[in-house]
Amino acid sequence: MNFGSIYLDCAITYLEIVEMSHYYAHHEREAWRRRMSAGVEKLVQKGGFPCRLSFGYRLGAKRGFPEICPIEGPAVKRGVRLLTENSIAATAKQLASEGFETRSGGPITPDIVRGMVTNPMVAGVIKYKDLAAPAEHLRIVPNALWNAARKAMRARKLRDHDA
Repeated sequence: MNFGSIYLDCAITYLEIVEMSHYYAHHEREAWRRRMSAGVEKLVQKGGFPCRLSFGYRLGAKRGFPEICPIEGPAVKRGVRLLTENSIAATAKQLASEGFETRSGGPITPDIVRGMVTNPMVAGVIKYKDLAAPAEHLRIVPNALWNAARKAMRARKLRDHDA
């Protein structure tokens, strides 16, 4: 009696097992991504922030809901005002000369200054993918000032590029 031939009809190959596990894993990943994305969108709609916090903000009492940092917030406000007239590098130097620094005591770099005008949260808007939610509690500067600084920065960039 040959027992091996009895099980041939119901046996599946190793490759079929691997294919089934890849298929299952792919669908589980997609389901997890959809659940996470939906959760993050709900957080943003409630005024929370799903990403790493930028200069000017700190973790709030409630997880996922930042607040304006009392040490860095004034530096952001002053930096955006300076950016309406000065370059990014000049603004960083001016903030350093006025005594502004990061929470850890380091100097304010040009990258930090650039973030002041590229981060819409400074003007009270949280953006995540296609979603933009108002966040008045996170506004450091008025929209008009933030837009003026962005416009001045773009004008300098175009002027420098044409020269």
